[in-house]
Amino acid sequence: MCYKVKLIIVVNIFLFALCSAGSFADTDKRVFHHSVHSMNPKEVSILFDFTDINQMSSPLRVWDGLWVKIINTGHKKVKNGVYGYTVRFATDPDFKNILLPVNQPARGITADGIAAFHFRNSDNSGPNEAGPKNVNAPQETRLLKYKGFNALIRVINMDIIGIGNKDLVPAFAGIKFIVIVKEKS
Repeated sequence: MCYKVKLIIVVNIFLFALCSAGSFADTDKRVFHHSVHSMNPKEVSILFDFTDINQMSSPLRVWDGLWVKIINTGHKKVKNGVYGYTVRFATDPDFKNILLPVNQPARGITADGIAAFHFRNSDNSGPNEAGPKNVNAPQETRLLKYKGFNALIRVINMDIIGIGNKDLVPAFAGIKFIVIVKEKS
């Protein structure tokens, strides 16, 4: 009788591990470690934590005359999750006077847009790493330069879904990142 109970427990543990292994392949969860400390009053760090995919950012005051807002972006093939997030700065809380980075191209992939596919390789079979399948896109640390300030974006962690093959479009199920804004001297 005791052996049957042990056998059932071992089989259940094996089945749980087998079922769990399949679910890990459906997401790409990574954590990036960063530490930030500043005594400078014109250096502000803002943490954005989007664990709810429907969450939107309200305009946040960085300092007098500077506001930041995060806009989630969609894609027609993304059924679940958020395709990406765009970091926007403006001189007013209504975002009528949007500031554009001076170090970004006019078109194509830019550092102010954080898209899930930036972190996946070209055929969506694994993380974006050096090699033949590399996607030329900014990764967990991005520098944006503006006329009077710089903004550093640091992705802390993310959960990407829609992975595994090139027919799926990667999307964020959650993301946490810091935006560090520093006035130029």
